[in-house]
Amino acid sequence: METYGYPFSIVVPDQTFSDYKSVTFSPVFLRGYVTQVVPNLNARPAMHLDMLSPPGLSGAPIIREDGRDVLGVLVGDRNIQLGGESFRFGEALLLDALRSARSTATDHRPLAEHLER
Repeated sequence: METYGYPFSIVVPDQTFSDYKSVTFSPVFLRGYVTQVVPNLNARPAMHLDMLSPPGLSGAPIIREDGRDVLGVLVGDRNIQLGGESFRFGEALLLDALRSARSTATDHRPLAEHLER
């Protein structure tokens, strides 16, 4: 699977206008594997990824390597301790979990149904 985005934005003083700041964006492309699917985030299926999730990359699509299917959306990373060692990996929500998400913003209907309007 693959993902991409602009997680490493840098804010610096603008060279021309001293009262303003400018932002520099650095694109990133990551490739890896889904290591497991677990019922994890708020009892919604999540994917564990064998890659890190840099700050600011949340919301990036997780795409099948052939570029045809979006599998989910990156939501962050997780750090776990096993046998005295620390392991860190990316975490993404499956697309079906996002389609079924409900909240007051969707009038408590599934997001997919709300977006059909």
